[in-house]
Amino acid sequence: HPYVGSEYYLYFRSRGYSRKWSAFGSLVASTIWEELTETFSEPFSFNDFVITPVTGSLIGYARERGAMKLLHTDSKFKRFWGHVLWLETNFSFFEEAHAVPAVSPDGKGAGLIFTATW
Repeated sequence: HPYVGSEYYLYFRSRGYSRKWSAFGSLVASTIWEELTETFSEPFSFNDFVITPVTGSLIGYARERGAMKLLHTDSKFKRFWGHVLWLETNFSFFEEAHAVPAVSPDGKGAGLIFTATW
């Protein structure tokens, strides 16, 4: 459960929310999951309601800090592990990444070029 809470936290952080609002988003997402989905298979668990978002936010914060240290290096190996640690940095909605429309030089193809600043 704490790992899922950390994923909720990191999702909100990658969307540009502050640490406080990301922790709150983790609480809301966990509550929605607990109340609307999991209650059909098991009774409401106060332990899941508290442990998932609180511990998850703390783990998410640690993962964020570790990933940012790895992503801001010149080592491709370390940047790879930074992306593994914070999976949301692999997608275009990450705050430091941009998708740019591009057309091939011969004009026969088009697509997106993904760029990021580390």
